[in-house]
Amino acid sequence: MSDFNPEHFWDTCESGSALIDMNEPWADAQVGSRRVSLLVIAHARIVWPEIVAADANDVNINYPGGRARHYIDRCEHALNVCERFLEGQATAAEREEALAEIDHIGWMNHGPFLSLDLSLAGYFAESAWRGDLQACYHDAWNPRPERRDRVCAELLREVFGNPHRPVRFDPAWRTDTAVAIARQMYDSREFSAMPILADALQDAGCDSDELLNHCRSATATHVRGCWVVDLVLGKG
Repeated sequence: MSDFNPEHFWDTCESGSALIDMNEPWADAQVGSRRVSLLVIAHARIVWPEIVAADANDVNINYPGGRARHYIDRCEHALNVCERFLEGQATAAEREEALAEIDHIGWMNHGPFLSLDLSLAGYFAESAWRGDLQACYHDAWNPRPERRDRVCAELLREVFGNPHRPVRFDPAWRTDTAVAIARQMYDSREFSAMPILADALQDAGCDSDELLNHCRSATATHVRGCWVVDLVLGKG
């Protein structure tokens, strides 16, 4: 009999690629979801300085010394439009324009004109719009791939919690105070008040160790899409 424990593996694994591979049916079911799109956007923002720095140091004859930066910036713009679209703040026309630009960049960035840094930026943008976790995979040509894979694992736990150990959320915990704290963090993308949110939830009667510990963790990476903040705000 196997001693493999999927709950423990999810909690401790430092490879996002391995988490996705070991939970493939679950991962496939998430494709196209708001949560995956937000996870990809958060991952991109964490590693974007590395993409820009790699481009600045590129010796590619077609994109020497930061020549791909304009297109990388356009990919970042597409990511921002995607996030705004998820929030109902971008129009269908903006969506179509962003998708057309991603397609154009992908078309012209190939063969002898290939920039790997631009490819990565475009891959993030495209995957965010598709809601596809593939962009978060460990990849040999990615800058600092091992760190990226660890970031992906952290973000999977941040956005989805532990899918093998779902948490029951009592609507009674959704007090005005808790909602106000969660909303402020969500809108600002600044999550230093997570321990304060834990206190507010506990005051409302929350007895979920899983939920409270996530809020009070000193090591968790918190981003828009956090599973606890989403529960408080009633987001799917």
